[in-house]
Amino acid sequence: MGWMQALCKTYDNLAGAFNDAENPLIPVGFTQMQPAYYVALTQEGEVDRITQWPEKERILVPSTEGAEGRTGAFPYPLFDELRYMAGDYAARTGESEAYYQKYMEALQTWCAVPGAPETLRLFCAYLSRGTLARDLQTQFPGLELKKEGKKKICFGVYQPGGAESRLWEQEEVLESWRRYSRALQEAAGGQLCYVTGAHLPAAEGHPKLIGSQKLISSKEDGTLKYLGHFAESAEALSVSSEASAKAHNMIRWLMGRKGVRSYIYGMWLLVWADNGDTPPQPLEDDGDGFEEGEEEIPAPDTAEAYAALVGEAAAGYRNALINPAMNRSRDVYIMSMRGATLGRMSIQYYQECDGNTYIDNLAHWHTSCCWSFWRKGKLQISTPTPKEIATAVYGSATVRIAQQDKKDEKAATKLVRQLYARLMPCIAARKPLPEDILWAAFRNASRPLSFTDDKGEWQTYEWQTAVAVTCALLNNIKSGRENTMALDEARGEREYLFGRLLGIADYIEEQAMRGNGDGARRRQTNAIRYMQRFQQRPAETWLRLQTQLLLPYMNKLPPEKSEYLALRIRQIGDMLGDGLADNAPLGPLFLQGYYSQKQAFYTKKTDNAGGTKE
Repeated sequence: MGWMQALCKTYDNLAGAFNDAENPLIPVGFTQMQPAYYVALTQEGEVDRITQWPEKERILVPSTEGAEGRTGAFPYPLFDELRYMAGDYAARTGESEAYYQKYMEALQTWCAVPGAPETLRLFCAYLSRGTLARDLQTQFPGLELKKEGKKKICFGVYQPGGAESRLWEQEEVLESWRRYSRALQEAAGGQLCYVTGAHLPAAEGHPKLIGSQKLISSKEDGTLKYLGHFAESAEALSVSSEASAKAHNMIRWLMGRKGVRSYIYGMWLLVWADNGDTPPQPLEDDGDGFEEGEEEIPAPDTAEAYAALVGEAAAGYRNALINPAMNRSRDVYIMSMRGATLGRMSIQYYQECDGNTYIDNLAHWHTSCCWSFWRKGKLQISTPTPKEIATAVYGSATVRIAQQDKKDEKAATKLVRQLYARLMPCIAARKPLPEDILWAAFRNASRPLSFTDDKGEWQTYEWQTAVAVTCALLNNIKSGRENTMALDEARGEREYLFGRLLGIADYIEEQAMRGNGDGARRRQTNAIRYMQRFQQRPAETWLRLQTQLLLPYMNKLPPEKSEYLALRIRQIGDMLGDGLADNAPLGPLFLQGYYSQKQAFYTKKTDNAGGTKE
């Protein structure tokens, strides 16, 4: 099933079920319009009053595919802009009269159909006089018509008995339009619709989605691109008017539905179930995340507790997506779009799967890409958000520029948007994480002194988060292998052991400064200052740290703690063996060793004075 079939299927499932005034699921042959003025006509077809229409109060009016996708004079059937509806607009402004002529031609043809309502004909008779612009200026002296030319006008007519009736709400007008529209389509004949597989009237044009941007657009006349392949362009792709209207109306409805759509740095992301339910978003930056429910629960501090929490959340989402009628999970669709050019919108990503598979993929991401993070003032196991990953990869300055880019066109915005697009299949479809993302985060996290604000102040929390993100990304890439978030004292990889050594050195200096009342976070330790060099030349840098920089701080510690930490250093050195002299650069695993060793000191009681919980 393609994206248009998925949208049409969802539309058919929901048609008539959602009548939200602010975000209705629009019927085929209609559209929403925001009028600027309302004109009330008497039973004799004279103007009773003209008032300004409330802002942000949209109305549902008849529409055609030509009007919704127009780039020329294609009028809406009932109401339109002032320049279309006012016969005296052209004479008063010097602009073209083609808009009014096209509009009146279409309206009069509709009114000539047998059974057309009298109120519609009365409305048409008033407009045929060509006095709407004059009447507007009479009601609003000083009105500049040129500035009002693209403002839309709606009408109502007084009924016998004095009741005022709005034309777009009269059932006889709406039913007349439905019959007339069907007759026009039947007269046009049918073609094979590539979406439904049925022979239906083909769409000659397709609606705009945002501004002037279209998802489907073609001006090919068959003389170039299809030469030698097809007799005419319709053989390459033919979409029925009905399928096009359903798909585009469904997209508009999804875009207006909270929980279904996200707008991410110029990219629209839609995630929906075939019954209109809202599955969890894969690229959620706000809120508490996939694993958080509505109830207040303790933050998980072990990998097992976090996996159980994710499992409970996944079970709840699976139950919500069950289709009782079919005793199976509902289908879930994911589609991301963005404006390719001024008049074109492109689909960047599309995925469909059953709800269970989608939830399992999200759960796998959250349990494989996780680490210990500081959240709300405490250390807990969690999964980095896409924003945290982007910050770790590109730095906070780049992400901040992207967030402040209102036009979504700066280089920083494009970088962040591309990263989100690359993360999408990893999260939603369980695709392998590109290793260049991990290495970009690792290179930044290995340069702690680069994490400063505009004033040059070191951003400890931001750097710690970048280290945790790198560890989480490595966990995801290594998922399925032996990998743990807790300190593994039996682990013998060279990179992991060097990371542990640096963690011990960092801890020693922090404890010495605390003992002197200097404050552990007043300045960076030598371990942090030398981290980038340590990653590039570990053996050489460790020798300098151990023999020249670490001894003064060891001497400031209580003897028991100093002896305990010296013992730990010797034990790790013995595990390294000849690797202690290997000066080859270290990879991301070294950060896991560093982080796990530091975390073990501060969160775990051991059997010595040096390991007492701080």
